[in-house]
Amino acid sequence: MNFFELQHQARKQSKRLIVLFVLAVLAIEAIVLSLRHARSGAGPPPRVFAPMIGAGVLLVLAVRC
Repeated sequence: MNFFELQHQARKQSKRLIVLFVLAVLAIEAIVLSLRHARSGAGPPPRVFAPMIGAGVLLVLAVRC
């Protein structure tokens, strides 16, 4: 492998890590908001949490691959 191939691979991995980081932040935020909402006794959480929790599931699946 030459320098340019290695640089291309490193950039692809960096992009993947950035996506995984963003998904992790969204998943953590959804978990914290869901727990705060559940402890307040205000009923079921709003629908806005579902996509964030889905992002957390995708994160777990992406890390396994």
